[in-house]
Amino acid sequence: MKNHKDIMKEQKIQHNWKLSCPAENIELAANVPGDITYALYKGGVIEDPYFGMNYRKLGWIFENDFVYSTEITVTREQFNAERLELRFYGVDTFSEVYLNGEYIGSTENMFLKHSFSVKGIAKCGRNLLEVRMCSTMARMKAYDCKNYFATFNLPRIFIRKAQCHFGWDWAPNLPGYGIWQPVCIAWGDALRLKAVRYVADTEGNIVFHVETEGLGQDTENAELAVHLAAQPFASAESGN
Repeated sequence: MKNHKDIMKEQKIQHNWKLSCPAENIELAANVPGDITYALYKGGVIEDPYFGMNYRKLGWIFENDFVYSTEITVTREQFNAERLELRFYGVDTFSEVYLNGEYIGSTENMFLKHSFSVKGIAKCGRNLLEVRMCSTMARMKAYDCKNYFATFNLPRIFIRKAQCHFGWDWAPNLPGYGIWQPVCIAWGDALRLKAVRYVADTEGNIVFHVETEGLGQDTENAELAVHLAAQPFASAESGN
């Protein structure tokens, strides 16, 4: 395991995305990264949401579910890799993700990166990727807000999402909704650093706690090196 590098290759999935809303019989091209409201405006479905009071006519968008979909091609190199993931660097906010009709994960926090393993699900060649966006407003209506208080919008405090999206003294009630950061397919070795924690004291000492994944039973010659500003900082061998 010495000199092993945990490097994952990434490829952005940014072409040929479609956006649909079955309840409203809408289907159009969309950009990823992007936003549902913007896609509807660019597609001629709605008027400029920032002109006059147009935003007040758009509540139906956030009451509905939408589906992002695209076809991705998994190469032989990607298919044969020990690890194969789909990475979402930002989804706003609630969604369920499917590959070839099979559920692979969900999101409920616009600020987090989500990685879903598709090893054993992805096919070598063409694959259908769907991100089913779940209505933000429907989720908000399910929260029990009794004995809570907030300005402008109360249920927003339970959602991990930009709080100004629901109206502020300087912003309209026009929530962001969609895949707002890149989507990538990533592939590489099974070994990775799953978690890294550290504890420091006032004397300048620091202890690292590292959790690995994919190392298996072959730990006899494993070595971990820590670099600070590209310079060797600390190292540890298996058993230490």
